Amino acid sequence: TTTTTTTTTASTIEILPSFITSPVLSQVYSALIAHKAEYGNPNIPLGSTNGKKCKTLRRLHFQNKLSDEETRHLTELGFLFHSFEDVYYECDFDEMLGKLLDY
Repeated sequence: TTTTTTTTTASTIEILPSFITSPVLSQVYSALIAHKAEYGNPNIPLGSTNGKKCKTLRRLHFQNKLSDEETRHLTELGFLFHSFEDVYYECDFDEMLGKLLDY
C-alpha cells in the first residue's frame, strides 16, 4: 500500500511520494518538480535557498543518508548528484586539457 502527502506551494500542488523520508527532500520536492517543468531538469542553481537544499541532497547522497528509492527517484527525474561546481574540484586541468588536445 502506497500513501502520499500533498504539498501545496504558491503555484502548484505536488503529491509527495510515500517513500520519501528525508526531511530535506520533503522540503524541496515540489520546487524540484516545478523547476523541471519550467527548465527541463530538476537541478536548481545554487544561488537560491532551494539550490542550497539541492547541495544538501547531494551531500546526503554521498553520505548514504538517502534511501535507495529516493536516490532512484531523483535519478529518474534527472537530478545530478554532481553539481557543475564540483568539476573545478574533482577534475585535473592538465588531464582534461590533454584530452581536449587529443580530440
